[in-house]
Amino acid sequence: MMDIYNMSKEQLIEAVEKDRFFKQACELREQLEASNNSVKYLEERLKITEESMISSNDCLTLTNNQLLEIGNMLQEVHAVYQKHVQERGVPNDVCSGNDHTVNAVFVNVPLLKKISRYLNDNPLN
Repeated sequence: MMDIYNMSKEQLIEAVEKDRFFKQACELREQLEASNNSVKYLEERLKITEESMISSNDCLTLTNNQLLEIGNMLQEVHAVYQKHVQERGVPNDVCSGNDHTVNAVFVNVPLLKKISRYLNDNPLN
């Protein structure tokens, strides 16, 4: 424990700054964990939907409502990732391919575009 009564002004300022940076780091870590949990939840929903698509063996056998739900989930995943990038910048792991959460978004964006094109060509009744 520090004896604040015997510290110089500079030492007190440094101690306050360290405490402030520590609190900011804790807040940022909590925000990042919340963001990662959101992405993991959405990925799990997406995984279940992708598995049902694979078992059907043909994307076009899905109903328009199923395709719309897939598109909505992919948009949610992409929106979470975009928010993450805007707030924190692109994580370093994206370049190395170690961040599976982010890579999953990159993999599924083309699928989102394909589904959007299909729904534009085949509007819901």
